Amino acid sequence: MMREKLRKIQIPLWGLPILLLVFSFLSYGVLSRKLGIYWDDWAYLWTRLELGYDGLVRHFSFSRPVAGQIHNLAMLLTGKNPLRIQLFGMLMRAAGSALVGLLIWRTWGKDAFLAAVGALLFIAYPGFTMQPIAINFSFSYFLIGMLCVSIVLTVETAQRPSRRIPLTIAALFLSAVNLFASEYFFLLELLRPLFIWVSLRQTAPDFRRRLRETLKKELPYAIVFAAASIYRAFFNQTQTLHYEFSFIQSLRLNPLNAIGTYLGTLLSDCFKVLIPA
Repeated sequence: MMREKLRKIQIPLWGLPILLLVFSFLSYGVLSRKLGIYWDDWAYLWTRLELGYDGLVRHFSFSRPVAGQIHNLAMLLTGKNPLRIQLFGMLMRAAGSALVGLLIWRTWGKDAFLAAVGALLFIAYPGFTMQPIAINFSFSYFLIGMLCVSIVLTVETAQRPSRRIPLTIAALFLSAVNLFASEYFFLLELLRPLFIWVSLRQTAPDFRRRLRETLKKELPYAIVFAAASIYRAFFNQTQTLHYEFSFIQSLRLNPLNAIGTYLGTLLSDCFKVLIPA
């Protein structure tokens, strides 16, 4: 009964960003004047102010080759003003949440109610407590937003075959931005085949044909993912120097123990982010 009453509250898709902005301000914006600059934001700001655009690009070039350009753009908007930095973080959280809602809307039958619920859950998730580190994590909201738009464009290719090439090129570009800019959402790229599979439910209901079409559409993204994986594994010297592949080493020494430890950590982390958080 309650679910039916809630579903009658129709929120048009264009109204979702407005709702999220209001929600974001009431949740985070009211504290903006009391917050300052924290954590890595100090290092990023110092580098930008003292060493300029090129200095910030060089700061990230060893491990995140696209991140410097994105952070430079953000700091052009925020400067070193703590209030502007916090408001920018609030806006980016709302924007990222809106794009999550867009992805849900486009994939699950253009249901505005589901899109609104998903976006609100994303923006209000209490397991993430680092919102005041606004510059650093605005970058994360930007990346998750770009990934969502990329998957939406991929889904669109199933519905608009005449525009398949330009949509695919745009989706591949945004996928590459996510993969090369940071490792935060690297493995979320592996969810793309599931979205492709769902998007083909009407045009390719037959299982074999649907599987074939899914693999065909996924192939260019798999190539980009493989290229990014090779770069991170063999050419990203800073990352491999400071973050060794301990799991691979453990597999060589004691495979069963390594797999058990990994699965235990995975289940423990899933429990933390789904239940206590």
